[in-house]
Amino acid sequence: MTECFEAMNGAFVSGDFSALEHNKVDYELEKKMNVFTNISMQLARIYEYKQQNTEAVRICDIPLTK
Repeated sequence: MTECFEAMNGAFVSGDFSALEHNKVDYELEKKMNVFTNISMQLARIYEYKQQNTEAVRICDIPLTK
């Protein structure tokens, strides 16, 4: 789950979401963000259960900055 989170985070960091080029519009961006936030919440809950609160806070902060 951590690998999935980090891969999606990397894709959002390196992705180009500008609508300047009409042939590059990502019409499923909302779905992707919903999946990303759901994975983030589940992963943060796992870290919270494992008493790794600093990692849980980091995971929660990443989707908020997107």
